[in-house]
Amino acid sequence: MFTLSNPWADYIAVTGVLLLVYYFLIGMKFYRKNIIARFNSAEKEIPGLSPQPEHFQDEGSEPSQTFALENPYPEMEITEDPPLPDPLMMQQVEELVFQLKDALSQALRQNQERAQILTVLQKIVGGYGALYDTPFQLSVNTWLGAEWEEQGLLQLSDNEIRMIWTLQ
Repeated sequence: MFTLSNPWADYIAVTGVLLLVYYFLIGMKFYRKNIIARFNSAEKEIPGLSPQPEHFQDEGSEPSQTFALENPYPEMEITEDPPLPDPLMMQQVEELVFQLKDALSQALRQNQERAQILTVLQKIVGGYGALYDTPFQLSVNTWLGAEWEEQGLLQLSDNEIRMIWTLQ
């Protein structure tokens, strides 16, 4: 069967056949269900013939039983996007942040005490009561804490932040 005249041709032929058998066995092991489903499909499609819509079927025939498909991954359900923030509220947040930044830098230039700075910030925030108890309040608090630390002051405590947002 094999000749020693061209050993490389014999090697390639044997290796090729062994590789084909190997990949066939691996394919059958891991993709058996897909392959069998493809060859044994329940509906054989005939070119040029499409199934009739339900409203063209005979009215006398009983509808077939239908099965509801359950979502195996309920945590991955598609939900609606959250509503976009109100542009007027966003504008108020920007104005508040601008005023807070100005007041904080001015208070630091004047070397005011911490309590005085908090009182000034409280007066400014008091004019923006619409932002109280909204997600925007958390954003302003986060920004204020970062700005406070950037200016070299000790971190704001939760009580101080609550005091700032106490409406007068």
